[in-house]
Amino acid sequence: MNEYTIRPLGAPPLPRIDIVFGENIHAEAIYDFNHEDLIELIALMAPVGHNGSSVNIIDDLSESSIGKARFALRDAIDEAE
Repeated sequence: MNEYTIRPLGAPPLPRIDIVFGENIHAEAIYDFNHEDLIELIALMAPVGHNGSSVNIIDDLSESSIGKARFALRDAIDEAE
């Protein structure tokens, strides 16, 4: 994951959507579409604390959990359309 992708100045923020995956893991998926129009999962932000702060948990998850998050993201985007 690259948290510091180069984006043009004034570019709109990356899209976000809430997902639940794995063993009831709730996170806000931050994603984008690559040059082939495939969904690219950039970060999984999990809520922490009482003031709405969140932390990126993608680096702490196993590959199988990240795969489940990608499937949940795809399903959530399909439902939203």
